[in-house]
Amino acid sequence: MTSETAAIDRAAITHLAGEAAAELGIVGAQVAVAIGDEVAECSVGVENIATGRAVTPDTLFQIGSTTKVFTAVLLMQLADAGLVPGRRARPTKSLPEVPGWGRRRR
Repeated sequence: MTSETAAIDRAAITHLAGEAAAELGIVGAQVAVAIGDEVAECSVGVENIATGRAVTPDTLFQIGSTTKVFTAVLLMQLADAGLVPGRRARPTKSLPEVPGWGRRRR
């Protein structure tokens, strides 16, 4: 089987997610794996220790500023590949349509 036709083993994903959460001391988590057009989601643990309420696919988590790290890493990888200007380039070079960028503040 190729990765495009492989069936996702949801039970294995749930098992691995539960093990990882326990090892890392995470009380609850959601995991999604996509292969081609197939997506498998699993939820493990609880969303609230006090109530014991289980994590479900509809549980909302506060992610704070964690996406900034992913964005920064992605941009640096793209810059290393020559696909975006370096870190000293003005934003208007890549995104001229963003209003306000490129104007000097007074």
